[in-house]
Amino acid sequence: DWATIRALEIFASQAAIAVENARLVETLRRRAETLALFNEVSRSATAKLELDAVLKTVVEVVPRLIASDRSSIFLLDAASGRYIPRAAYGFSLETLAALTFAPGEGLVGVVAETRQPLAVDDVRQDPHFIPFPQTDVSEIVSSLLVPLIAGEQVIGILCADRTEKEPFSASEMATLAALADQVAVAVENARLFDEVRRFSQELEQRVEERTRALADAMERLTQERDRVEILYTITSQLASSLDLDRVLNRALELAVKAVGAERAAILMVEQDSGRLIYRAALGTDRVLPPGGAATRFSRGEGLGGWVVEHREAVIVSDVLEDERWVRSLDNEEAYRSALAVPLISGDEVQGVLLLFHSRPDHFDSDHLLLVEAAAIQVANAIGNAELYGLIRDQAARLGDMLKTQQVEAAKSQAILEGVADGVIVADTDGKVILFNAAAERILALPREEALGKSTDDLLDIYRSKEWTEAVARWAEPGMSYAVEEYLAARLEIGDRIVSVHLAPVLMRDEFLGTVSVFRDVTAEVQAERAKTEFVSMVSHELRTPMTSIKGYVDLLLMGAAGFMTEDAQRFLKIVSSNVDRLTILVNDLLDISRIESGRMKIEPQPMRVEEVIEQVIAEMEARAIEKRLTLTADVP
Repeated sequence: DWATIRALEIFASQAAIAVENARLVETLRRRAETLALFNEVSRSATAKLELDAVLKTVVEVVPRLIASDRSSIFLLDAASGRYIPRAAYGFSLETLAALTFAPGEGLVGVVAETRQPLAVDDVRQDPHFIPFPQTDVSEIVSSLLVPLIAGEQVIGILCADRTEKEPFSASEMATLAALADQVAVAVENARLFDEVRRFSQELEQRVEERTRALADAMERLTQERDRVEILYTITSQLASSLDLDRVLNRALELAVKAVGAERAAILMVEQDSGRLIYRAALGTDRVLPPGGAATRFSRGEGLGGWVVEHREAVIVSDVLEDERWVRSLDNEEAYRSALAVPLISGDEVQGVLLLFHSRPDHFDSDHLLLVEAAAIQVANAIGNAELYGLIRDQAARLGDMLKTQQVEAAKSQAILEGVADGVIVADTDGKVILFNAAAERILALPREEALGKSTDDLLDIYRSKEWTEAVARWAEPGMSYAVEEYLAARLEIGDRIVSVHLAPVLMRDEFLGTVSVFRDVTAEVQAERAKTEFVSMVSHELRTPMTSIKGYVDLLLMGAAGFMTEDAQRFLKIVSSNVDRLTILVNDLLDISRIESGRMKIEPQPMRVEEVIEQVIAEMEARAIEKRLTLTADVP
């Protein structure tokens, strides 16, 4: 009836209200649970910055959030560019270890490529699904996948799976997508935290490595500083003396102190013979004589000889076990370790520095570096000392030579000042550098005015073409000179006549200048003129009587005085011949006078020798008869 219907309607209305209230209560409960789960995920992501812990919390929350059986998270691997499983719920992570996807590959790859959530009601019917041989994975039927997006990049995929065909609703998709947004932020934060932590660890490691490196560098710098200080001490103290013995002994003292050696020695090489000379020693009672003592070793013999020959430093841990070591007669086992360094200056090995210690393995590489550096300074100091000694000896020799030259120069100066002839010496430029007292007297020129002036300014003769060309020829490099080559001339200075001789001054083949010798020949010239005048006068005076004698002899021979015997005629012919000879002699005297005055020109002509010989025999016959000699001529 109507009342029943009405009652049923009221009941149905109340039932609908109750159902709706129940549905709303369930929705509110689920929302409350969802919010609680979201809060749990947020707290976990905030509290836990380790990525694995955050991912584990997320996969555990997803089944409770949308009622799924399993869940998993795939993250992008930056190295390979593929999405690899990082967390799983409902199956072991090892099962998914080999299941990786590239963008566009499988359901995970499709979501990564499209950047959109994907709900699959039955994965077995989806062509993008890639089955996995493991049984528990193959039981997946319905699947919901949402991307984890950070910025512009899909950094991962969040998956929810059901083992039975039960499609996911839109609200579940939205819920999971909202969770994915938070997960993406948490993952990115965790990744940033991992990067910061890794960077911090790397930074700490680098700082630690750099600290160790700085500590090592400081230690090396400290060692280097100590080495430099030692070398500076060695250099400064070795440079303070140029005495070779003092330098060698001081070098040994500093080397022994630097490396803690007990004994040291310096052996020098005798360059001519190659023998080693025991030059300096420390730590022994042996007293070395000046200049050192010869050893029985040469280049290549013994440890020192080996170092000299090979130009190489060596550390000997135990000399008794080294074949290069030659035992000595005294204290042959007193020292065990040795350090030998060559003393090299330029390309020449000057000797060897030897250091010894009674304990084996005493010397190390640091000692070697220090002693090698010190050996360079010692070699330089030895070179400087030897150079100083050489310079000192050379200076002494030069001093003696200079003194000798000064004595010789003083003698030469005294001789030049004492000679009666004037002497002028000029250098290669023609400047007067010596002008003696006789030159002052002969040339009537003060010495002060002549010195330093050119010879061309003193006398015109020096400017003549012949003299100028001769001096230029003497000054040419490589020019050869004739023995006793000189130029001669006569000058008229006032009423005096001066003879000048010019010759080159040579040292071997080097032209040093010229020397001019002046002599006042006025008296000689006047005497020569008087002689010439006398000869001319006598010649003329003799010609008159000889002409008369010649005429009368010729008249007698012609018979003007009557008959004459043959002997008388022969005697008159001899007289006539001697008169002719005297005439020739007088003519010769006149010719000599003419020659000296330059008025006669000699013209040689051929002559018959037979006539001269016959004439000589005729003239000498009377004297030959007196001495009972017979003169004969044999002319071919």
